[in-house]
Amino acid sequence: MTADIDANGKLKNKIQQGRENRVRILEVVNMYPVMTPSLAAYITGIRLGTVQVQLLKLSARGEIAEQKRGLGEEYLYRKLGKGKIKQVDHMLGISEAWAALQRGATTGLLIHEELPKEFVSAAGTVIPDLVFSVTAHGKTHVFTWEEDKGSMRRKDECLAKYVGMWQWRKEYCYDTKGQNRWGIPNITVLTSAESDKRMHELQETANKAHPEGKLSRMFLFTSRERWSLTEPWKLLTEPIWLTAWDETPRRLLSDHREAP
Repeated sequence: MTADIDANGKLKNKIQQGRENRVRILEVVNMYPVMTPSLAAYITGIRLGTVQVQLLKLSARGEIAEQKRGLGEEYLYRKLGKGKIKQVDHMLGISEAWAALQRGATTGLLIHEELPKEFVSAAGTVIPDLVFSVTAHGKTHVFTWEEDKGSMRRKDECLAKYVGMWQWRKEYCYDTKGQNRWGIPNITVLTSAESDKRMHELQETANKAHPEGKLSRMFLFTSRERWSLTEPWKLLTEPIWLTAWDETPRRLLSDHREAP
């Protein structure tokens, strides 16, 4: 719940509190690909009813874009100028994943968005859903995130993304001994699927990403059956990740070794 005491220890009035809530909610909407009232409440800690009222006000004032969904589903909100959301489940999944990663970064872990957003190599261009780093015990690990909703049905489409990321890592991390303009010494590709069944399909696909058929630890997989918004810490500290080539559950940080 948002504090109702100001910096001088005085009780805030309703107008002041409402203004601060509105500013915080607007900030969150502009930071994420798409937002719902319940997700905004999850991120900000502001009561859901208050969030709903403020989102309606922001939309009416033309400060954010509003989009209707099906009967009984929450409205969607996003930054102005982004257009109508077409892949709703995918975009909302990305927002949920980023919110969970930030919430799951417990004491001692620092998480930040990173560059580049486009990974260009001899194999083409890959645009991951998220690019971020986690710093733990003085060491920084860089990750990309793919939120799979089963929309990339063709295996060659999924494989192209994995091949592109493997090739980028070879050109900009391995061949340069980790010296590149982004300061990324190594990178790991994370994929979260809707189900374990889909996750296993993607594991098999990623096994073909290495041009010489070698097994690589740079691809890690989990599913929504293994983590949720109510248990976000699992993403960083619990053994819910599998490599592309075995079924040994791993923790993202303590068990994960940099890919060969």
